[in-house]
Amino acid sequence: MDMKRRTAQNGFTIVELLIVIVIIGILAVLAIGAFSRSQDQARAASVQSDLKSSAKQLEQAKAETGTYPTTGSGLPASPNTAYQYAYDATADTFCLTGTNGSQSFKVTTGALTPVSGGCPGHGVGGVAPITNLITNPTSETTGYALNSGGGCTSARSTAQAQGGTYSTLLTKTTNYCFHRANSTPATPGQVFMFSAWVYSSNATILFVPRGTGVSYSSISKTVPVNTWTRVSQVYTVPAGASSYYIDVGWEAGTAPSGATMYIDNIMFTEGNTLYNYADGSSANWIWNGAAHGATSTGPPL
Repeated sequence: MDMKRRTAQNGFTIVELLIVIVIIGILAVLAIGAFSRSQDQARAASVQSDLKSSAKQLEQAKAETGTYPTTGSGLPASPNTAYQYAYDATADTFCLTGTNGSQSFKVTTGALTPVSGGCPGHGVGGVAPITNLITNPTSETTGYALNSGGGCTSARSTAQAQGGTYSTLLTKTTNYCFHRANSTPATPGQVFMFSAWVYSSNATILFVPRGTGVSYSSISKTVPVNTWTRVSQVYTVPAGASSYYIDVGWEAGTAPSGATMYIDNIMFTEGNTLYNYADGSSANWIWNGAAHGATSTGPPL
C-alpha cells in the first residue's frame, strides 16, 4: 500500500500534463512569431539595400546620358528581390518598387531613400497587380454605350452615383435595353470576372456575354429594388471568340416599360477572383491612358 501511494504521488496528473502541453504550445507560437518577424526584418533590410544601390545606378545613368533609363533592366538586386520599374518619358521621372517575400519598398525621383509600399500601379507584398479592363468604369467622362431594340435611352446622370459624381441611367421601353461595357481582346478559355453596382427599379436584371464569336446567352440576377447592389459573374471565353464584353439590362419581357437602372463602378478583371472595386483614381492605382478613359492597373484592394 505504501508503494502504491508513493507511485501515485510521484506521477503527473492529467491536469498537470495539459498545463505543460499548453505552455509548450505557447512557447512554440512565440518562437515561430519571433522567427517570422526576424525573417521579415531580414527581407526588408535586403530589399532596402538593393533599392539604395539601384537608385545610385539610376542617378549615375541620368548624369551620364541626361535621362533616366526607360527600363529597369540591369539594376542590382539580390536573388530574392523582384523589381517593378515605371518611367515617365514626358517628365523624365522614375518610380522603382522592390519586393522580397512580403516586404515591398520603393524609391522615386528626388526621394531616393526607400520607403515602405509600392509605386502606383505596382503589386506589393508579393501580390501581382491587376487590371480593370473597363475604360469608363464610373461614367465620369461619358455614359456607357447603349444596346437596344429602339426607344430606350442611356444617359449620364448625377441623380444616383455609387462612386464619383456620375452613373449611367438606363430607361426601358417595351423592347430590349442594355448597358454595353467596352470590348476587350480575348482568347478561348480565358476566364474573366465581371462586376457592377446597380440601382434598379426592377428586381430582375440580365447579364449577357457578347463579343466576336460569342453566341447569345443570358444570366438572370435578382437584386433589391432601388438599392445599390453589387452583382458579379465569372465567364469563360468560348471557343472561336476573339473579343469579349458584357451587356447589363433587360430583354423585352424581363422588365416593364419605364423601368430604370443606374449602373456604376464596373470592374472586369482576368481570373475568377472578385476583387474590391478599383480604378485609376483608387489608392496606388494608375490610369493606363486618359483618366476615366482607359484601363487601369494597381494592387488588389
